[in-house]
Amino acid sequence: SYKQLAREDVTKIGPIAPYRGAFLAEWNLTGDTADHVLIEGDMDIADTATAYARFYLFLGKDLRGVTDIFNIFELQGTGNAVEAAVGLRITTASENVEIGIGQTTPSVFSTTHILQKGKWYCVELATNAETNGTGTSDLYIDGTLAQSITTITNTAVLRGVLGIQNTLNTTLGHIFIDQLVFDDTRIYPLTDRFATTVRLTKSSHVF
Repeated sequence: SYKQLAREDVTKIGPIAPYRGAFLAEWNLTGDTADHVLIEGDMDIADTATAYARFYLFLGKDLRGVTDIFNIFELQGTGNAVEAAVGLRITTASENVEIGIGQTTPSVFSTTHILQKGKWYCVELATNAETNGTGTSDLYIDGTLAQSITTITNTAVLRGVLGIQNTLNTTLGHIFIDQLVFDDTRIYPLTDRFATTVRLTKSSHVF
């Protein structure tokens, strides 16, 4: 909530506020290598069907580490097998952060979207589940196709997993995610960040 975010040092992480609304999800990486996730069991994709997930991503200016690749969103099937994933790659020398997609972990990264810290990005994943090796995943950043993978075998999807998984203990800093949506049609980015009318409630939440 805004109340919690007000306690953060914005000089270190950037001008963070929910992309829209009063709440967002915050991950504070402190060297803990355990997974920290939210699981949604209603994200279903039948075999041969296509579905779309969209969320907004903000990287704190304090995000850093040695070269590390980790997932931030997964679509899982039977036995929690990962059928499609979105993840980040931090490069030690430059501290660049790249975003990529893959079947279990990111295998291809966008060369046109090196993510800047302290800025919101709209991330969309289009997944076609196919058991015969013709499955696909398409990654869109701010509405533009950034990367695609084809000829993968991904069985029907039974749930979505949002959060930080398999980070190294040297990966530190903040990651924020907001506005997660899942649908069977293309969702696209929001047209604007804030509504025309902003209302401040008695509990100090902004809508």
